[in-house]
Amino acid sequence: MAKKKIENIYWLVGDRYVCIERKKQIIETLQEQEKIDVENLTGLNVDQIYSSMTQEYLFGVQKTIYVHDGEIPDINKIVKFLSSFPKNKTLIVVEDTVDKRKIMYKKFKNNLEEYVSVVQKNGFPDKKLIPKSLKMIKIVSNWEGDEKVLEQIFKESQYNFGITLQEIAKIMIYRNGDPINDIKEVDGILCRNEIPDVSEVMDEIILGNHVEALKKTKNIFNLVDVDEFFMQFIGSLVESLTFIAHICLAQESGKQSKQEVSEFMTDTLIKDGKKGNPQTIKNRLYFYQDKAKWKKSENALKAVSEAESAVEEFIMKKGTTKYIINRFVARACNCFV
Repeated sequence: MAKKKIENIYWLVGDRYVCIERKKQIIETLQEQEKIDVENLTGLNVDQIYSSMTQEYLFGVQKTIYVHDGEIPDINKIVKFLSSFPKNKTLIVVEDTVDKRKIMYKKFKNNLEEYVSVVQKNGFPDKKLIPKSLKMIKIVSNWEGDEKVLEQIFKESQYNFGITLQEIAKIMIYRNGDPINDIKEVDGILCRNEIPDVSEVMDEIILGNHVEALKKTKNIFNLVDVDEFFMQFIGSLVESLTFIAHICLAQESGKQSKQEVSEFMTDTLIKDGKKGNPQTIKNRLYFYQDKAKWKKSENALKAVSEAESAVEEFIMKKGTTKYIINRFVARACNCFV
């Protein structure tokens, strides 16, 4: 018989992308107020796992987050221990599937967060699973807007968890964290017709990788009307570059932890007359702080300036749209070389 939920055990099952993002979110939330060590238990046998989780508990009160990727071997040996898991410890287990016949499910069913695809073998979504999936997406993304809008974004993303979270991340940047209560407010931002995520181009730009950046830009050209997509393409990159510039400014001011960077960015945005939602900024840091590492704010701001020049060229029709975009991508890459 399943016991009540144990608050410091998280069992994440299903879509890999979502489980990883959820794991990051849990760790980040726990580390907001204090430094907590993270220990990876993956690959250890059950005796080693038990030893790792009990050794510190016996000799100190240090808080620790334990992570295990995959099914815990011979878990029946430590079920009793996990059932009264020490309060200063946190366990995060990530698995692809759940076997309801096994003791893990029977004992820790209420700790299960299942991110299972709603798409059936016939290609159509199982409508019964959609409400539960939306609830999970709200948890991972900290969605505060209208649920009907969230459902529409989920639908537009082909009911794919990963794409849905990426779309939400992009929308929140555009909206500066404002809740979204009407799909029309984000209609032009959503990627449709299987348009590749512009963030792939962004990743190559900040690496200064001209060849790959231009190659991925060309892939987008093959799928869209370039003239219609121009502003969305440039706008998405400008938002990302501006966000990275703010992270760099925070780091250059001596801010290192996500909490410090988030507070610095919130204050900076407010001073600039923009809305800064601390929680949304913190969420975005999952995606951008590693990308901004070792970068300088002047590089990102210079790339933003190049984007503004590209928009002027587009308006003045100083060349074909493809030529203007390619030249911008090349120049933006130069800013990070």
